[in-house]
This record gives sequence, structure tokens and C-alpha cells, in this order.
Amino acid sequence: MNLPPDKVKLLGQYDNEKKWELVCDQERFQVKNPPSAYIQKLKSSLEQGGGRKLKRRVQESTQVLRELEISLRTNHI
Repeated sequence: MNLPPDKVKLLGQYDNEKKWELVCDQERFQVKNPPSAYIQKLKSSLEQGGGRKLKRRVQESTQVLRELEISLRTNHI
């Protein structure tokens, strides 16, 4: 876990059982799709280009960008 110094100090005050609970909780929040996965989706969408209607491509790209924004906000890089 990447923690700021004040959180490390607080963590040191917890007993071993509480620390273990935190470790188990951390494992549940592992990255499902890292930001690079969304970048790759955008690249492949741009490379495919034609064939699909412009409106559909814009909608798909917008959705991928929203997902990328969330991923960057919630995942440690």
C-alpha cells in the first residue's frame, strides 16, 4: 500500500488483526482495467476508423474517455 507518512504512523498503532483486515480489503480493490487498457481501446478505435458511423464512434470514444478518467482518479499509477 502506498500511504502518506501520517497514515503510516496511524497504521502502526493498529493491532495485527486490524492490519490484516486492511490488507485483505486492499486485495479486493485491485485494478481491473489499468489506464493503459483504455488508451489501447482508444488507439484501436482510431486505427479502425471507417466502417462505423461517426456518431457511434464519438459515443464509444466518449465512453472510453470517461472510463479512463475514473481509472486515473481511482488507481495508483
